[in-house]
Amino acid sequence: MKVYLKNIKIDRGCFSSEKAVIYTDYNDKVMSGFFGDDYIKDGGLEVSVIDMEEDWAFVTPKGGYFLEYDSGIGVRVSDLYNEKGELISTKSLDGSVK
Repeated sequence: MKVYLKNIKIDRGCFSSEKAVIYTDYNDKVMSGFFGDDYIKDGGLEVSVIDMEEDWAFVTPKGGYFLEYDSGIGVRVSDLYNEKGELISTKSLDGSVK
């Protein structure tokens, strides 16, 4: 299942095949990075969910990285959606994190 991080600001990147993405993480820290166009869909950035609790999740973005972090970030679960635009929950991941 593809998971997308929403509530992001998307702007032009340095190159024609990328976008700049700005996000405020679970701890209210603002971060930015550059990500390939192939990983941005309908205003969301594709991510892999590493761990998820009731109200927060630890994810790694695909197609780039946030400049402030070289790996994963903590996000609000309410900012995670699937390809159909449905909110992600621990139940929707069938008990396993992918």
